[in-house]
Amino acid sequence: FYIKDKDDFAQSLYNIRTQPLSVVEVDIVLKKNEKGYFHTYVVFYEERTRRNYQSGSQGVSLRVAKGVSVRMGQSKGHSVSEDYLKEIDMGELFITNQRVVFVGSSKSWNIPFTKLLRFEVNRMDNRPLISFASELTAKKRLVVFDSDRNTLIAREILQRCVKGDNEETSQETPSTQESGEELVPIGRDTMEDEVLD
Repeated sequence: FYIKDKDDFAQSLYNIRTQPLSVVEVDIVLKKNEKGYFHTYVVFYEERTRRNYQSGSQGVSLRVAKGVSVRMGQSKGHSVSEDYLKEIDMGELFITNQRVVFVGSSKSWNIPFTKLLRFEVNRMDNRPLISFASELTAKKRLVVFDSDRNTLIAREILQRCVKGDNEETSQETPSTQESGEELVPIGRDTMEDEVLD
């Protein structure tokens, strides 16, 4: 289904928070008792570390006698580590009741919720993203979304699935976050022949 305006969006968030999650078709191979809840297109970034060499200073040369000079204050260069985000691939993000899955053209990965340590909503260059830290790798994996709405919907579904209450209901008031009139698809209506590596 599609969100047409902010009232529909607020109602959709309310439904996600309080009703059993809607099952959608996802074009990945599902495991036993696994259900798909969300699909969208994202850009995948990975946290990387690079080492830069910083040269030392030459110091000051002092002449102490004719033909004799001494260099003082000279220091050697050293290596410096720097963390940065590297764009790895563009592809599809899926959320199921058991894991989060990314399928790209050259890189694919999945994180079972039992291995997920943390996920956080943030921004990079004014674009919304969700970062994932897991027991599977020391590197953070980040997915950048095309809209704030998709990001918020993914966050709400992740929170329900990680807690394991995606089949139950809770009492909350509707959210009034976010405005705008764009059409944002939730879920997926078509199937493609892509299989997770």
